[in-house]
Parts: sequence; C-alpha cells; structure tokens
Amino acid sequence: LENAVTGAILAIVELSVQPLDPLRNPPPIPLPMFFKEAYCESKDLPAPNGWISNLLVDERARGKGYSKTLMTAVEGLAKQWGCTSISLHVDSDSVSGKVPQRLYDRLGYEPIVEPNIEQRFDWMGPDILKSGLYMVEGVP
Repeated sequence: LENAVTGAILAIVELSVQPLDPLRNPPPIPLPMFFKEAYCESKDLPAPNGWISNLLVDERARGKGYSKTLMTAVEGLAKQWGCTSISLHVDSDSVSGKVPQRLYDRLGYEPIVEPNIEQRFDWMGPDILKSGLYMVEGVP
C-alpha cells in the first residue's frame, strides 16, 4: 500500500505458491513449479499452495487496518491462482507475536500442530518453541 500524497510505502505483503512444510521456510530463490511438486511428492506433502511472507506495516501506519486489507487482497489473488489454502509462519512468542497472532486468528487462520515437534528441536533448549515460529493455515 502506498500513501497517495507522499508516495511512501505504508505496507507490503508477499504471496507465492510453495510446499506446505511446517518445518521449513520456502527457499530464498524462486524455484520452478515442477521442482516444488517433486519436493512435495518426495516428502509426502500436499501439493504446493498459497504462502504468505513478509507482511510488514510501517510503524506510523499501524492500527489502521492495512494488514487486514492486504490479507484480503492476497487471499483474492490466491483464489485467482487456484490456491485452496494459504499458509505462513508467524512469531510464536506471546509478547512479540501477540499482534500478528491475533490478526491471523481473527481472519480465520488456524495453527498447524506438527506431531513430535518438541522432540525434533529439543536439542535447541526447552524454550525454543516458545520464542520461534509457528505455522498457521487458512482457506481463502
């Protein structure tokens, strides 16, 4: 979103089509769809679907509904792309993640619980899952 008067960027969001893997973020480089589909098949994951990253709102523009507006826009775009769901990672900390968690909850997104996730990350210490990321999914 751009300020019509100053041209300043107020908020951004990124939508892509990615594998739904709660233990991984999408790669930082674009990959062809056939590669993403092969990855999903090899890992027994669902077909690639909508993935949201980098929802950012300028501090001076927060509290004005821009996040909800952008989410509505990307949900519509995801539908046009044929996506049946959208996933993302969000800060799981109860303090720093409170605002985004509340946004996604109000928009109908639900946490994805990964079985045995504590066992996979226990080597990092007992508090890692409380201060890391968790995955949420919603259907546009």
